[in-house]
Amino acid sequence: MKIGKKILLTSVSLITAGILAAGGIISSVYIRRQLDSTGVYVETLVDQIAVNIGTRTREYEDTMLNMVQNWDLFGSYLNKKDSNIYYNRRAVASFVNQRNTSRSPILDFYALDNSSVITYYDYKTQSFKDVNQEIADYIRVNRKVIPKGAIWRCFASESEKVYMIRSIYSPVRLEYDGVIAVGISRDLFERQFLALEQSKNGKVTILNPEGEVIFGRNGEQLNPASILEKSRESGDSRQLIRSGSRSYLVRNKETEDKKWNVIYLINEQELFGPMNQMLVAILIVCSATILAAVICAAVISGSITRGIRQLYDHIQRLKQGEWTTLSVPYSKDEIGQITIAFNDMAVSLQDMVEHLARQKLETEQAEYKALQAEYGALQARVNPHFIFNAMESLNAVAKLNGQDTIASICTSLGRLMRVAINRRKSTVTLKEELSYVSDYLEVQKFMMEDRLEVFFDVEPQAEEYQVPSLLLQPLVENAVIHGVENLSEGAVIFVSSDLIAGPKGEAAVVIQIADNGAGMDEETLKRYCDFSVSAEEDSSSHFGLVSVEKRIKILYGQEYGITVSSQVGKGTVVKVVLPALDRNGGFT
Repeated sequence: MKIGKKILLTSVSLITAGILAAGGIISSVYIRRQLDSTGVYVETLVDQIAVNIGTRTREYEDTMLNMVQNWDLFGSYLNKKDSNIYYNRRAVASFVNQRNTSRSPILDFYALDNSSVITYYDYKTQSFKDVNQEIADYIRVNRKVIPKGAIWRCFASESEKVYMIRSIYSPVRLEYDGVIAVGISRDLFERQFLALEQSKNGKVTILNPEGEVIFGRNGEQLNPASILEKSRESGDSRQLIRSGSRSYLVRNKETEDKKWNVIYLINEQELFGPMNQMLVAILIVCSATILAAVICAAVISGSITRGIRQLYDHIQRLKQGEWTTLSVPYSKDEIGQITIAFNDMAVSLQDMVEHLARQKLETEQAEYKALQAEYGALQARVNPHFIFNAMESLNAVAKLNGQDTIASICTSLGRLMRVAINRRKSTVTLKEELSYVSDYLEVQKFMMEDRLEVFFDVEPQAEEYQVPSLLLQPLVENAVIHGVENLSEGAVIFVSSDLIAGPKGEAAVVIQIADNGAGMDEETLKRYCDFSVSAEEDSSSHFGLVSVEKRIKILYGQEYGITVSSQVGKGTVVKVVLPALDRNGGFT
């Protein structure tokens, strides 16, 4: 992974991790404080509601009991032996109407006398009809178990009402008179905590000892009794209680008379609504912060890596040999210091390379001049000796043979001497060079008394390419003198040329000079191929091979030159590889 991406990824990761950790801590702290603060407030609220509902219901129970006893509703009317149903109904209607003129209204009224006869009155319709059979049956069935204190019940068929049911005893006789069931509106008691629900988004539910909801509306279809049981089992006032798909903060209080259980429920969504809004705001701020961090990290990493990329590009250009545009722009940071050092190093390296190039050129020029002098010395040493021997042989043959042979040899010697004396060009065509070699070998054949056979196999196209002047004569001379001169018969010199692909894929000329002479072992061949000797170190004809090799290297480069292979008793092959250059010195 690139440095810029590493810096960017690391910065964004650290910032994101820090923001998420901070958000988690803030959220955790807020939840705990919200649970604590809301729990304390709601607990105080529930205590107050429990006190209020207990007081209000006791007052209502006592008021109704006193009115029934003061009216002597059962003794004077309902339980009177000669009572008439008409008078009983009128007494109940008068009782309810009088109560409703000054106090909380009674919606309907049930009175069960000691003969299990129910007298019913509906205040709204002023009617004695339409008795609710569910309520009437409940009173009849449970009349003996209804305590002296009142109980409160709700019935499914009268969902908007709540009924206070209690047994009536005569204060004089202290005997059981009957049962009353007073239907009143739920609003009579619920109004005192509805405002609290709206202000705190909670739900107040009041249960009777049997777990039945008497006051409170529950639109979520919860089971308050089950939630109350879970809250008691938990024992942790700050723990949320799960019910269905939601969780709730629960506070409950039982009244002193054990008649009511007040439960206050707050949905977690409503409890943590402000926190959720805050988290959304935090998320927006965090997203903006991360985006800004990404942009800043990208800018910083870009500024850091820009200098590194520029430095790397210039190093690659330096590697490819570009010296003219090496000055790298730099900043004032640490990367800039490295860049300055690179610029200084590049300048020093450029100066060093130019100095070495000049030294190499001067050395090569000096070597070439020395080589030319050595080659001239070689020619001065070889040619007189060669001509002398040829003339001796010519003299001997002239005595034994006719003039035709002498004329042929004289012609060849004349051409050789003219080339040696008059050739001033540094390069000639391969055809010209082979013509010179042919004349030379013709003389050698004469000197060896027909013991030497010479063969040529030349690629016609190769004959037009340029080669160094007098390149092959030293190599052919070595083949004769060191290779086949001592053979008594069957000596062969084979000269060939061909076109091949050069070291760099260009066209090249390969020339081979092979003999079937004595050959060399590996050690002698290794010494023979040591091209580092000079005229002062080796005055033998081996120096001709060295001179040719050095001339090729200087003229055409290290890729071209001579290779020698040899086997004892089988002969030697000298291969010369040259570039295929035309008369203008260009590649074809």
